[in-house]
Amino acid sequence: MSSVVTLDVLLRHIPAQESQKYLFGRLDLKTLKATRCVNKLWQSLVDPILEFNVELKDDTKRYVSCFGDNRPVNCLSTTLFKGRYPPEGLALNVNMIQFTVDDEDENRHGPWPSNQRRIVGLTPYNFRRLINDFYFVEKLRIQSVAVRTFENERSLRRTYLPNLKEVIITFFDSGFRELMPFLQNYFPSLKRASIANVCELRKDRPSAYTRIFAFIARHDKILEDVTLIYPEGQMATSLTQPMVYRDLRQDHKMPQDMYQDVKRKLEGMKLEKILWDVSMMEGTGRYNLGSALLRSQTTLKELLLDNLFLKDITLWNSVGSILEKSSKTLKQVTLGGCMCVPLPLGGSSHFSCAWLKNCEGLEYLVMTICGMFVESIELLPTGKLRYLNLGHMLLPNQIEYIAQSFPNLEIWTLPQKGCKVNMLVPKINLYLFQVILHLPRLSKLTLCIETAEIEEILQYSGSQPGISNVKCVCVSSPKTGSISFSIDRMIFQRDQSELYGFIEKFRRELIEDLEMNEAELVEFFLRHVLADNNNLLPMER
Repeated sequence: MSSVVTLDVLLRHIPAQESQKYLFGRLDLKTLKATRCVNKLWQSLVDPILEFNVELKDDTKRYVSCFGDNRPVNCLSTTLFKGRYPPEGLALNVNMIQFTVDDEDENRHGPWPSNQRRIVGLTPYNFRRLINDFYFVEKLRIQSVAVRTFENERSLRRTYLPNLKEVIITFFDSGFRELMPFLQNYFPSLKRASIANVCELRKDRPSAYTRIFAFIARHDKILEDVTLIYPEGQMATSLTQPMVYRDLRQDHKMPQDMYQDVKRKLEGMKLEKILWDVSMMEGTGRYNLGSALLRSQTTLKELLLDNLFLKDITLWNSVGSILEKSSKTLKQVTLGGCMCVPLPLGGSSHFSCAWLKNCEGLEYLVMTICGMFVESIELLPTGKLRYLNLGHMLLPNQIEYIAQSFPNLEIWTLPQKGCKVNMLVPKINLYLFQVILHLPRLSKLTLCIETAEIEEILQYSGSQPGISNVKCVCVSSPKTGSISFSIDRMIFQRDQSELYGFIEKFRRELIEDLEMNEAELVEFFLRHVLADNNNLLPMER
């Protein structure tokens, strides 16, 4: 009896979930691919572990149609699919559907020439068949360019997906109007919504602002995560005055009763995660639905606010209150933008760590608003913080405090390079670098390549066992970029005197046999000798 037959008998008596977890789940990808070819039983057990991604196009339709036995597919993507949909349908168990643009056109988000508009993309009939066949999908990604040939397509506003848990919608110039009706849908199981608008700002384009927030408000009882990059957000980086393009920022004209209803629902939502690339319109007149959603949150676990500029000073002045309201649940905070200009009366150019003093569960903190000073750093919770980046305005005493007070910090980014607000902010030096290395769990430190004494730092790190570095420089400007230092704590955090005393016994034979300097010898010894005998020296666990 062959070993395969013997295993087949055993596998039939083991629950599929257990065999997948304890047997096949331990195999690497190459072995799994070979294993699924043994027979149908093994294939049925391996396929749920593998993530099959299938691309449905005119030239692959024939092969996809041959799939049978309700094969599990992680993602079914459609791009160039204008041919006839298989009459018998597709026998696939699909987790996610993507309606996207063809690879060769991914960088062409503008309007297509008229002679190409009906050559590339998806037909309305094929869209309807895919939605009907795979109504059970849990994740959907749709780009406006994929439906740009649709005209008054009812299936876009009547999309029945009862199990949908996550939707990712992207509006480009092409297909903007055609996809807009999709926001009229309601998905009863939706937990995560990501909506991005990367169109050019156009005076004749109907505002999507209200429709996007109306879509969010329609799911007020079930949504947990929201990601928003809504109209005109891409222009925010080039604007410093709040009333630039006044003629393009008129009132959104939503009826007042509807506006109040949407705002009320947004203020009543309890989200766990908000990622928001703030629009240039936010805070102007009735363009305050995003602010209303944000300011009412009390249970956030993750908050990301990007594109914060002078125009958003009112929103920025509310950040402290927003953080304090979710202090019991926050784990990740990311704030980005630029305040490298004089702020108006009532504006603050300081980030106060006091806003986070009660965030005992905080693990990840990034505050990279250019020109923003950090204050009250001694109030920052030290217990669980593992990732830290407080921008380039930290002072030497603040850096020393962090190095002495955050025992669980693993990754620290220090882009110390000065800024337009205060060129006197010191850059990190060799002394501070040595102080930082004393953090007991620090495994990665990233510095700006323009850091003072960078050559001395590189020379020192090169002499220390367990420290390596990788440079990442800009091609157009080789003098700018970053250097990441990786620290192997098992090697670096040794009692050096005890280590060198122990090695002294074997120095002569090792140096004669292996032409190494002292630092290389220590690293070699630790990796190849102590790895097999942990009792030779006390090791921190």
